Amino acid sequence: YRLMRFNTMMDMFDRDFPGHYLRLIRRVRTSVIALIPTVTGIHATLSTVGTSRVVIGGPVFQKIAVRRNPETVALSSPRDATGLFELDQQPELLLPFEGTGVEASWEFRMPKASNLFDYSTIADVILTIEYTALNDFGYRQEVIQSLSTTISSDIPFSFRNQFADQWFDLNNPEQTATPMVVRFVTTREDFPPNLEDLRIQQVLLAFLRAAGSSSEVSGSSLLFTEDGGGGPVGGAANTVEGVISTRRADGKAIRAGDAASWIPILGKAPFGDWELALPADPVTKALFANEEIEDILLVITYSGRTPDWPS
Repeated sequence: YRLMRFNTMMDMFDRDFPGHYLRLIRRVRTSVIALIPTVTGIHATLSTVGTSRVVIGGPVFQKIAVRRNPETVALSSPRDATGLFELDQQPELLLPFEGTGVEASWEFRMPKASNLFDYSTIADVILTIEYTALNDFGYRQEVIQSLSTTISSDIPFSFRNQFADQWFDLNNPEQTATPMVVRFVTTREDFPPNLEDLRIQQVLLAFLRAAGSSSEVSGSSLLFTEDGGGGPVGGAANTVEGVISTRRADGKAIRAGDAASWIPILGKAPFGDWELALPADPVTKALFANEEIEDILLVITYSGRTPDWPS
């Protein structure tokens, strides 16, 4: 079963078009980027969950709640699906999600039981929101002054897709001089342009396990050498539910067995050489030989400084 919950926040739209207010959804389109047979399509649903919000004008611009019942549409096309018959125009009726504020909570469901294609080929799910808004130049200056010049985002690296040579070596340790040890590089081109002073905030390593597998990988070593930054930093850590991370989801202190040895990586520029060393024992090798590990994801949470807005 596949379920994805996510939020669209107001500052995501403010960074694109500061000064817009009363942003109300007109139409929502969903695309699933994957190897999906043309005649099969997808079988998914998109729903709103909870209350949405908009900014209203007046003497003081303020955010208010838009109270509407939750809505759900069924999606069958993998590209620009809206849940509507496009030629069946009914102007007297609202479109799905029409009138909802752009700051909203969403739920996307695409159960494996009704989708007979390879989920490992899913590259992305794209949500396109078409909305209407009003503009105010005074409010634009207010928003620009309130926007932080520092942004934070995540960038994932898939060993199966982006580090194919390293993925091959992990699956064929007998064909390499350093069994279960791979090296790779992250460069400036891997990160968005127009950002300055990029820094690593968090590091997560996820072993994507096959359905039914609960195997853990103990003693995984991750080392990072920053470009022009001296020697390698990092160390060994153990997976918890297939994941090693420098932070916990609840924001509390790092647990013993998590990535405490990776803390020195944080704060460095994310460009340099990485080394991942897994235990070269029969148990770990068998996880790859038996395809119990379908991929390894390195997720770097980074911060960067945006250019100044023109006055």
